[in-house]
Amino acid sequence: HLPAGYAQPLFLAFDKQGVLWFPMPMDNSIGMYNLSSHTYQKWPVPTAGAGPWDLAIDSNGIIWFTEHYTNKIGRFDPVTHSFSEISTPSANSEPYGITIDHSGNVWFTENNSSVALIAEYTVQNQLLEYKIRNSFDGGLTPHLITVDPNGNIWWTEGFVGEIGELKIAQALPGTNNGVTEYSYPKVVGCNSNTSHTSGIAVDSNGLVWFDDSLQCTFGSFPDSGKGSFTTNSTPTSYSHPHDGLIVDSHNRIWFDEEFANKLARVTNT
Repeated sequence: HLPAGYAQPLFLAFDKQGVLWFPMPMDNSIGMYNLSSHTYQKWPVPTAGAGPWDLAIDSNGIIWFTEHYTNKIGRFDPVTHSFSEISTPSANSEPYGITIDHSGNVWFTENNSSVALIAEYTVQNQLLEYKIRNSFDGGLTPHLITVDPNGNIWWTEGFVGEIGELKIAQALPGTNNGVTEYSYPKVVGCNSNTSHTSGIAVDSNGLVWFDDSLQCTFGSFPDSGKGSFTTNSTPTSYSHPHDGLIVDSHNRIWFDEEFANKLARVTNT
């Protein structure tokens, strides 16, 4: 159980020392749990009502996180306990998922369907934005985001029911150069015939894994962008697998089943 004063932990990330970090949007703070000393600490985000959402940890141990309600990303130094915040150029961007590439650049999604961008905060402290589409046709809400072994960026697209890729070699800020969207086979889902793609991760075999909360499915697709999708229904009906999907060091895929109160594990063979 969390101590009193801690509320609504959302996503999780371990640092190199095995310390667990988590954002708490309801409490507007970044929390930490030390597994060795069994102690908790938390630090309030400077901007009131920021809604710290997803988080990622860079190679220097810096905690990066999205501020879903105030259109910023944040940086927290665990050594100095200091914050810095960066606003997005786009108003009402609603940053959601965040990840860090092999060069230390921070990537995140801008979730609002009227914005629907992929953003990069570079190691040179530049904030760049990339279009997914050249026009808005509704429903595109980029969610979580990850990096494949070749450095290409992948994300889920929410109610569009697709996954997207940005090939870094072709990327040009302000355009959708290098972007491809991939639609996977749909079934009559557990919550009617609708779709919502949210969790995403890439395994060491180059498979991009994702889950769909409204289809009650999980699946994979080659990171080469060539080949076919493999999709499976969750064992429990109406399980609503949403957001939380990771690949562990043994190449096993884990995801949460929100409405079933379960965790699922897939052994990737």
